[in-house]
Amino acid sequence: MRALSILSFLFIVLFCTVMVQANDAAYQAGLTALKNGELNKALTSFQQVARKNPKNTEYAQEFMLLRQVIAMQSQLDKETTP
Repeated sequence: MRALSILSFLFIVLFCTVMVQANDAAYQAGLTALKNGELNKALTSFQQVARKNPKNTEYAQEFMLLRQVIAMQSQLDKETTP
């Protein structure tokens, strides 16, 4: 249960820290995917944006944080409930 709370917290932090950048279609696609709960699709979009804009630390941070959320979700899926 604690891990699920942590995962929820990280997801909220990621969602709240996302700032809209209207000129970048891939970024917008990532935001839309994130809002729809399509984390892997959002990750791919954020990765594309981060690679295209290596000096933009926000893009890199969002990509890395979402990658961590997905990894934690994967770990939670592997855990067994006693």
